[in-house]
Amino acid sequence: MFGTGLQAKAHIRAIAADSRIERVLIVGIERVAQTLDEMQVCFPDKRFEASEAQAAVPAADVLVTATRSIAPLFDGAQVKPGAFVAAIGSSKPDARELDDTVLARAGRIVVESLEQARLEAGDLLMARQGIVDWDNVIELGHAVLNGTTQAGASAEGITVFKSLGFGLADVALAGLVTRRMTGERVRTE
Repeated sequence: MFGTGLQAKAHIRAIAADSRIERVLIVGIERVAQTLDEMQVCFPDKRFEASEAQAAVPAADVLVTATRSIAPLFDGAQVKPGAFVAAIGSSKPDARELDDTVLARAGRIVVESLEQARLEAGDLLMARQGIVDWDNVIELGHAVLNGTTQAGASAEGITVFKSLGFGLADVALAGLVTRRMTGERVRTE
């Protein structure tokens, strides 16, 4: 988890609840110790540790960026194959948390709304030309949530979810990550 604010804590709660995640590494600038203590009380069966980006990124199966950064937070070359990256913080056309490398390695880029992403998703808009193929950016929906879309699948299996603040999508995404971490199949009823 990159960040220690309200969004970071809410996403830790949503992702860690009822999942097989055993360890959460928190990368932050301020209130790191307070965040660690608070999350440890919420989830006494999990380990919460302060970390630096260089150690956290290559260790993570799930990366969440919940900051107000205007510049990339880590080197995308360090993201392990199969990782899920949720960029939920910066939501302005001139701010980004992800670098071109992680976007280029992503087999799948998912957004809540293509229309909104084309206007506000700085992570995608600020990428070097040719890095983001908008024809292959997937809008979050039924096919993504039930796993029937193969669009953008790659050998590395990295999925990037760029969130711009569509609340219902955050809830659905947290449920999807939890189900995948527990091995439960998503029902589409």
